[in-house]
Amino acid sequence: MTSYLRKLTFSQVTSCILQAFTVWKEKPSELFSPLYVHDAQCNNSKFLLSMIWRDNKINCGFLRREIDKMDIDDHKNLEDWCKTHPGCETRERFEFKRPRGDQTVNIHFGAGNTSKPFFNFHVQSYDSSS
Repeated sequence: MTSYLRKLTFSQVTSCILQAFTVWKEKPSELFSPLYVHDAQCNNSKFLLSMIWRDNKINCGFLRREIDKMDIDDHKNLEDWCKTHPGCETRERFEFKRPRGDQTVNIHFGAGNTSKPFFNFHVQSYDSSS
């Protein structure tokens, strides 16, 4: 089976993160067990986002993570974006993490909150220079 790479733009990634974050805020945690799939729309494109409750966190990401990837060169932009988001309704900001080298980043929110599983969005990357 041959897979192709769908190169996500920075605005598509940030829009999908915010859409998943809104679902996380508004829905009860039980909805995400075993798996919830959200249809995200951005710039006339459709993305399937998976959301699953595991180990006191809601793990989110692109359902087709082996295909839907962001350019690794956008990591710095995403890290800077996290410093000003999710927005003015809360003082808390997204936290940018690189748990597994350069190919994956995680966006966290609410890790210190024990009343609700925290938000964790995975973004897979590709290296455009190779």
